[in-house]
Amino acid sequence: WPKQQHHKGIGLLNLAQTLDGLEGFSLKLFCGILGKSRDEVLVLLAAVRKELKSNAFHALFDIHTVYGQKPLN
Repeated sequence: WPKQQHHKGIGLLNLAQTLDGLEGFSLKLFCGILGKSRDEVLVLLAAVRKELKSNAFHALFDIHTVYGQKPLN
């Protein structure tokens, strides 16, 4: 894990963002595509959240940012 406090802070923000969005980006996949019930998915996500908070592994995410600007005219 990073030694610099700044990078640790970024990691904590990433963890918070992941925990907040976990349900949103998992329900469509597990319920809509894999046919699991909402309750099954929520139980699974509780275990995932617990594991993410345990620091048992080092997660790595590729992030792509796309932005645009509307023309002035």
